Amino acid sequence: MDLSQDPPEDFTRSSSKKRMGRPLGSKNKPKPHIVIEEDTQNFTELVGLEIPIGEDIVEHIIKYAQQRHANIRVLRGFGLISNVTILDPVTRDPLLPIEGPIHMTSLFGTYINPNCQCSPPQFIAHPPCSSFTVYFSSPNAYVFGGVVVGKITAASVIFINATLSRKTAFHKTVSTNRNV
Repeated sequence: MDLSQDPPEDFTRSSSKKRMGRPLGSKNKPKPHIVIEEDTQNFTELVGLEIPIGEDIVEHIIKYAQQRHANIRVLRGFGLISNVTILDPVTRDPLLPIEGPIHMTSLFGTYINPNCQCSPPQFIAHPPCSSFTVYFSSPNAYVFGGVVVGKITAASVIFINATLSRKTAFHKTVSTNRNV
């Protein structure tokens, strides 16, 4: 082969130009759209509530959950309260109502909405699944508290942090300790 001669035309065209983009014969085919659907019924939503003066705090929280067809878990609540009745831890009888205003340092609890269609009936009737606990301090820095039996009236604007959930999973646990 004589190297002094010019190379064939096909050789120079293919080696000097590189094709860019898609290979010959390919088409821009439309891709199917990806749709991600979220089932918002399963999610938990963090909410903040302001309860006005004179309102029953527990009743206000329960109405809020019922309007949204959800269960509610109160994580924190604070403000001035009056007319609170709590349960005696020993006798399980309601104590006399405590007049106020007194400073509520903590409010937490759970309300399971029976209209949510996600709660077994045996859990709704069981009091610990729908109860609230309040702690408040006296002017001389003593802290009292217990399970709420009656009303808690807001003596100032009350701030509540809570979570709403529309589907709650219930699990039965079995004790592994056996008394011998």
